[in-house]
Amino acid sequence: MLDALVLWGYAIARSGGSVLFITSNYDAYLQEALESIADQSDVRLTKMRVLNATGPTGQLPRTWRNPGNMSLLHVHGYIPEDAEPLGIPAFGEITYQETSGKARKVMSEAMTGSNVVTVGSSLSDAPLVESLIASKKSATGLKRYAILPLQGAEWRDDEKEKGRDESLFSLNRQRLNALGLQGVYPDYYGQVPQVFYEAAEWLSAGAGRPEPGRLDHRQLYKNRLDEWWSHWDSRDSHDAIRYHSALLRHILPGVRGNLGAGSQEGIKLEIWARSDPNGEGRLGLWCSTSGSHEPEFAHRDSISLKSPYVSVKTFCLGSPQFFEQYGKSRWSNYFAFPIWNWSQRGAFIVGVAVIASMPAKDDPEGGSVRMANIHRVVLAAERLASVADKVLNHKIDSNVSRAYNERIAIDNALGADSSDDLPILE
Repeated sequence: MLDALVLWGYAIARSGGSVLFITSNYDAYLQEALESIADQSDVRLTKMRVLNATGPTGQLPRTWRNPGNMSLLHVHGYIPEDAEPLGIPAFGEITYQETSGKARKVMSEAMTGSNVVTVGSSLSDAPLVESLIASKKSATGLKRYAILPLQGAEWRDDEKEKGRDESLFSLNRQRLNALGLQGVYPDYYGQVPQVFYEAAEWLSAGAGRPEPGRLDHRQLYKNRLDEWWSHWDSRDSHDAIRYHSALLRHILPGVRGNLGAGSQEGIKLEIWARSDPNGEGRLGLWCSTSGSHEPEFAHRDSISLKSPYVSVKTFCLGSPQFFEQYGKSRWSNYFAFPIWNWSQRGAFIVGVAVIASMPAKDDPEGGSVRMANIHRVVLAAERLASVADKVLNHKIDSNVSRAYNERIAIDNALGADSSDDLPILE
């Protein structure tokens, strides 16, 4: 999400606009990401501002509306990693009340006469709501959007609750209208970054891209999915799956080492891929370090919040996820993360990589794949991600995979280990 927001802001500034990011987060991630992209471009980054305790005036950077500028304001304080906190970190009701009046005034000032996008907010925060109402009169001719993913069960298109669905949509539209906002409704949290990647793509293309009204942005996204899927669908599935599974087996010892997994702990690696993305929209197990490698026996499920698979749930959420003590299987702990396709014409999720753990029965800590071991899990995930990217985003010459599978058959007959000395994909 952070990358998508920064690329979107950069595209606006580079095209002659200006962007002010207002955040209630305390951390330095957004500031660091903005600094990184500014250092590599001609876009100007205004010095970060933090809402202070002295008063509401002078809080906004003077140059934030200047063409080609990006700016950042923290309204609930800023806590750098190796320095003292700045502003008023809002950790409870008292500090929240101390900042709410100042936050409302400075946000109202910023929103007045400006295009506005809210993301990551339920629109229930009082200073935000009051700022939207106060600036609504100045919004004539401007764009004001609220990104509201339909992640909750109450939004789902379920026949039994269709009336309730329509009622909620109607009430939501009325509320947004009162705030001067127009709703944008991705299906899942994982699709929210996609909204900003698509917007950045439009802006970055400049005059070479047809006007949005002349070519539906959904068709452009569909075309990119079709291009990726046709590339995938042209593969010899049996050969490619067996080859990719061998790649996973090859890195498994390294993953175990990264995790610090004990000798009695089972570790399994999986890569799931989107299947017919512009058709049924399913996610299917593509390759694994265990089980059958025949595509007709692989697990598949519709992309839905109701799916029991951690891979599908992670796809919907769109971010790395831990699942500890999940389900009734012996494989009880999971870490899963989405894999993106970073084409020159925009980014989108093409699959999910999974690390699964079967903890030893006498392990009091419950195995190595857990939040308490996150630093080691991140190292293991980076190793798996490098292979998952090659599997999902790089076409493998069918002659290579066939030749390799012939070698597997020979080595198996001789009792040799075919997982050593694997060819590296470029």
